[in-house]
Amino acid sequence: MSANSSKIVLCSSANESFANLITSINQDKSSLLQQIQTKAVNGDIRGIRTLANQVERIEDFLKRIMELENDWNIIMGDKEDKGKEEQLQQNEEGKQSGQTPSEESMKVLAIGDILRVETFGSDGRMFSNRIPIPLFRQIMSTTLKFIDKQYYVKVSDVLEELKEEIIDQSNYKKSPRIPIYIAFKMLEYKNIFKVSEKNSHHYELDNNISSSDMPRIIDNLLVEAKMQQIR
Repeated sequence: MSANSSKIVLCSSANESFANLITSINQDKSSLLQQIQTKAVNGDIRGIRTLANQVERIEDFLKRIMELENDWNIIMGDKEDKGKEEQLQQNEEGKQSGQTPSEESMKVLAIGDILRVETFGSDGRMFSNRIPIPLFRQIMSTTLKFIDKQYYVKVSDVLEELKEEIIDQSNYKKSPRIPIYIAFKMLEYKNIFKVSEKNSHHYELDNNISSSDMPRIIDNLLVEAKMQQIR
């Protein structure tokens, strides 16, 4: 194995460790929330306040872990971006050739103001992508503008308008296509988007969805992502 490929796997492994840690902490948080419900039934106000303080401290701790993970990804930025670009390219080529994309499943979480999209590949690796929620909303707003105008959207359409914003607001300084691509693949995974039968680079709304539905759908998606923290 080359040094470059070793670093990419290391980065992915570290992200998986962060994900496992966050999952474990959220399980403890969920247990505390259940205890709060029990104490509410029993009218134990002092106990509720104590546990609520613990939950608040856990949420602050989770934010610090996310900051540490972001620091890690900045350190590994060049290699990780290269690995994600290669993954993106492989998935695009697979889609065009009719092959099955490498993604098998996705998990979407909202932690603080960060939308975390975990993609689990058939090779067992997990790629973690973090998109600031305000930036995600900008991507969605721009996406809908193109869909309303031409009934489809391409990654390059949104990139042309939001490249500077993505570079300024995220860690994807050298690969600003990635958060757009990940957002589109997430919507496809959720059966909100579909790939055009005429052009594999075109994303369209699913037949049962209209553009007027999208603000509500995006809000619900973010609420669902926040709920993933306590499951």
